[in-house]
Amino acid sequence: MSEPIVTLATVPRIAPMFRFQFEEAQGCHVLLYPEGMVKLSGSAGEILQLVNGKASVGEIIDAL
Repeated sequence: MSEPIVTLATVPRIAPMFRFQFEEAQGCHVLLYPEGMVKLSGSAGEILQLVNGKASVGEIIDAL
């Protein structure tokens, strides 16, 4: 059996070509990329706030 790609010790980050921010005009968090924008649900925005390139998957789960 092969090892899982993502473990509790994995530290996720948002790829450099994407930008996560709160958009006042939309009233929610969005994920911006060169071709457009993804409007995020409230829970998706809360989760992505924890993806800071420092917290592991396990730490993010504990925070949630």
